[in-house]
Amino acid sequence: MTGGSHLIVGSGNAARFVLKLLDVLFNSDFKAMLVSRSPDTCSVKFKEWKNVTISNHQFHTDTYDAIWLAVPDAFISSYAQSLKADARRWIHLSGATSLEALEPHADKGLVIWPIISLASAYDIRQVPFAIETATHDDFVEVLKLKFTNVIEMPYEKRLAAHMAAVVSNNFAHHLHALLEEELIQQGISRQFLKPIIEQTFQRILAGDLKGSQTGPARRGDLPTIEKHLKTIKSEKLLLLYKTLTQSIQKYYATELQANTTGNNDLRV
Repeated sequence: MTGGSHLIVGSGNAARFVLKLLDVLFNSDFKAMLVSRSPDTCSVKFKEWKNVTISNHQFHTDTYDAIWLAVPDAFISSYAQSLKADARRWIHLSGATSLEALEPHADKGLVIWPIISLASAYDIRQVPFAIETATHDDFVEVLKLKFTNVIEMPYEKRLAAHMAAVVSNNFAHHLHALLEEELIQQGISRQFLKPIIEQTFQRILAGDLKGSQTGPARRGDLPTIEKHLKTIKSEKLLLLYKTLTQSIQKYYATELQANTTGNNDLRV
């Protein structure tokens, strides 16, 4: 299968991802038209791709091998309806948007959701994909051939997986952003937390999440919890500390009731 021609709508991180993906799939043997509202800026931003043409309008009437809607979720449907061009397949990259958002082209639709943050550095060959396709597509076969972690996932499951990704990535990030602000107020460097952050994520990836939980809420250490509540300066972080502490206490309620003194081996 040759790379063919591609129309990419968008000029952000998602568009860059599409070009990286096409590079891997077709060894850079493809042509692409990238539609951007800021073609001059876009030409500089994507200058390493010599096989990409930049355009500032969306009224192309050509037929492509694929049209990629690398745009925010809220605009997928409107672009699918308004574009004059056509393609053998229409593709969006959203984990939280259905295949039907590509109407009136959903019968040629394909969802390729990269389960990674496109805002950070990543090795595209290590990225897992959740896909959904309206019909059998040889493009999907090439994707499976080039990548080892391609999961076929209908919309309902993909939406649940997207929720899990948001909690794992965005919620954890926000918690650490609030924590960083708190430490600045306390006059403490965040660097000392790096080893325990790395240790925590290693433990999460290792499995047995319920059995490996530690900390004062897990062992019923109420005096330490009260000290923490008095120490926290940020109201936002204080609310999260209380909410998560209560959640942990409820999750381990049976064990805490059986051993009200806590497990002194579970520290931090």
